[in-house]
Amino acid sequence: MPPFAPKTTKPATAPKRAAMVPKQKRPREEEENEEEEEEKDMDEIEADQGNADDIMDGEFSEMESDAADEPESKSDSKAKKRKPNGSDAKYRAPSNEEMIQLKEATDLFQSNLFKLSIDELLKEASIDYTKTGNLDKALHGIKAVLDGCSDLKDMTLDQAVVSLAKKDVVIPFPEQVDPSIQYKFSFKKPEKVFIAGSYLVKTITKGKNGFNVDVAVQMPDSIFTEKDHINNRYFNKRAYYLAVIAAALKSKPNFARISFQHLNKDPRRPILVIESHTSEKSEGGFNHIGGPGGVQIRILPVVNAEFFATHKLAPGRNSNRPQTTDSASAVAAALPATPRYNTSLLMDTTLVSHLNLLHKQAAACPAFRDAVILGKVWLNQRGLSESGFSGFIWSLVIVYLLGQGNRVNQSTSVSLKDSFSSYQIVKLTIDFLANHNFADEPLFMTPDGKPIDHPD
Repeated sequence: MPPFAPKTTKPATAPKRAAMVPKQKRPREEEENEEEEEEKDMDEIEADQGNADDIMDGEFSEMESDAADEPESKSDSKAKKRKPNGSDAKYRAPSNEEMIQLKEATDLFQSNLFKLSIDELLKEASIDYTKTGNLDKALHGIKAVLDGCSDLKDMTLDQAVVSLAKKDVVIPFPEQVDPSIQYKFSFKKPEKVFIAGSYLVKTITKGKNGFNVDVAVQMPDSIFTEKDHINNRYFNKRAYYLAVIAAALKSKPNFARISFQHLNKDPRRPILVIESHTSEKSEGGFNHIGGPGGVQIRILPVVNAEFFATHKLAPGRNSNRPQTTDSASAVAAALPATPRYNTSLLMDTTLVSHLNLLHKQAAACPAFRDAVILGKVWLNQRGLSESGFSGFIWSLVIVYLLGQGNRVNQSTSVSLKDSFSSYQIVKLTIDFLANHNFADEPLFMTPDGKPIDHPD
C-alpha cells in the first residue's frame, strides 16, 4: 500500500446482494424493505468516501509536517551546500576583476583557449617572487660587503696592477694601457648600491641559461675628472674600480665563485658575475630558482648621469683621440666620429633613468610586464637575444610605441595603447620591427624625439 493511501477505521463494504434464487413472487412489503436497506447502504458508502477524503487531506498535511521535521538526507544536504552564497568562493558570483578577465578572453585574445595557453606560458617562463629567499639573502650580503668597503689611496697604473695581483685579481682593462699615462686610479666607497633591471621591474624570464639579477654600483664623482670621457680614461678607471670590488667579494666564502664578463660583448664595459656557492637550497644556494640554467648576479658599475656633458658624447663626436699639441676641438672635428665608444659611456649614465621609465610604464599599462616576458621568450627561441637584441631593448621599443612613438612615427602605422592585452602588444611590436624603416627613420628616445646635438 503506498504511503499516501487513506487510513480508514472501517473499510467501505459493498452492498449485500441476495443469493441467486429462482424468481418468486414476494409480497410488496418485502420489496419496499429491501429498497430501504439499499438506500441505507449507499448512504454509508458516501459517508465512508467523505471520511476518506478528509483522511487523505490529513495524510498529505502530516507528510509535509514530517518532511519538515525529518533530518536532511545526504543528498539534500549536498544540494543545500551547492547553493551559492557569499562565503563559498567556489560558487560565488564573479568579481569585477574576473569579469574583466572573461571579457578580455573574448575581446582581446579572441579565444579562451588561446588566453589559457598564454597564461600557462607566462607561468612557466616567469619566476615565483615569493620563493626567492636565498637569492634575496645573497643580494643583501653583497650590498653589505660593498657598503663596508674602505677608501683606498690613489695609485699609479703599476701600483694598481701590483696591489690587485697580490689578491689574485687581474684588472679587466678594455685594451692595453699606455704605461706613460699620467692620471691615477682611485677607489672610494660606492655612492649607491641598488637592484636594477628585470628583477626589480618583475619581468625576469627563465631561459636555457637561467636568468640574471643586476646590481648597480654608482661610482663617486670624485674619482673622475670632466675630461675622462676621452681616450679610455673613464673605462680604465671603471675597470680598476670593478677589480677592487671583485677582490672584496672574493674574500667572502659565499661569493668566491666570481668572474669577469663583457656586458653585451662590449670589452669597454666589463661586469662582475657571481654564481651561487652551492647548489643546495638548504645551504643558502639560489641556483634552483633559475631552473637548469641557474642564476647569476651581475655587478654593473654606473656613473652619475649629470657628470659628463651629454652633447660631448653625441654620435657625431670623436672621443678617442691621439696625443697631439693641437687644440682638442680642432682634433675632434678632424677625426672620425666614435658613436659606439660614446654610446658605451652613455649607457653607464642612463641606467637609473631607464629603470624609472620602465617602472612608470609598468604602472600605467597592466599588460606591460607580461608583454615583456612574452617578447623575451620569443627572442630566446629565435636566438636573437644572443646576437645583441636583449630583453632590455625589447622593453624600450614597447615603451617607445606606447609613448612618443605614436606621435613621431611616420614610416609605420603601429599604435599601442595602455589598454591593450599582452598578446596585442607583442603582435604589434613585432609588426613594427618587421616593417619600420630604421635606415630612413631611426628611433631617438629623447624629449624632442631627435638625436643628441653637439654645439661646435
